[in-house]
Amino acid sequence: MLEPQWGDIGRHWGWVALRGVVAILFGLMALFMPAITLSALVLVWVIGIYAVFFGILLLVFSLRLKQHRAS
Repeated sequence: MLEPQWGDIGRHWGWVALRGVVAILFGLMALFMPAITLSALVLVWVIGIYAVFFGILLLVFSLRLKQHRAS
């Protein structure tokens, strides 16, 4: 007998197969078009660094605002 979650996957096998095909296509694009892949990765790194930096600034600002209101 299949577990309940496996039964759901069995009913929607087409979506699972489509997801696998899309993953293979993305992998092939990464292998055969490294310049596009590299530029996308650089963009992700830049956005990530920005988010961390901005998050740290907001945290420092909120802590200073809390101290200012407490005094």
